[in-house]
Amino acid sequence: MIQVTTKTCKYIKENNIGKVHAGHCTDLKSKIELSRVTSVEEVGVGLVLEYN
Repeated sequence: MIQVTTKTCKYIKENNIGKVHAGHCTDLKSKIELSRVTSVEEVGVGLVLEYN
């Protein structure tokens, strides 16, 4: 699993992704690693995301 998180963080950093929305299936350790390369937002019931 660590290899997947490492590769994901590398991709996010290389592509300058400013924010990710981590759901309940993302464990704390992964959220901490992700937060080192981008802003991590929690996802909850009723959250509505709009993209332009």
